Amino acid sequence: MQPKDNIGQGPGTPGGRGITLRAILLGMILLPANAYFVTQLEVVRFQSWPSIFALMMNTLFVLFVLAVFNLFLLNKLPRWAFSAGELITVYIILNIGTVLAGEDLFQVIIYTVTYPLRYASQDSFAAELVQKYLPS
Repeated sequence: MQPKDNIGQGPGTPGGRGITLRAILLGMILLPANAYFVTQLEVVRFQSWPSIFALMMNTLFVLFVLAVFNLFLLNKLPRWAFSAGELITVYIILNIGTVLAGEDLFQVIIYTVTYPLRYASQDSFAAELVQKYLPS
């Protein structure tokens, strides 16, 4: 008898669950609170900057809280417990939300988009290649 490899499978499910509607909905429900937290830290309090680190502390904390809550669900309501794929889905949604809510995104993107229009010259062939794709 071979050992059962259940990586990525939800508790009590034969095939496991990955990206599900409830994981997407949970991630979307948590996005406003996540954006508020990131804005408070980066813009209002000007400290910590969770959106500039590779492992974003706010999303790791939410993942930790969900994992602890999942232990309770495994013991009391195993059918409602989250699978690893669902937890990763929520984690990814919150990471993308953190990056978009972070202060550094728009500080850099504005200058990146407007640079070819401002510094285009006749000598630069890059202006011909890039400007046709930018809105005028």
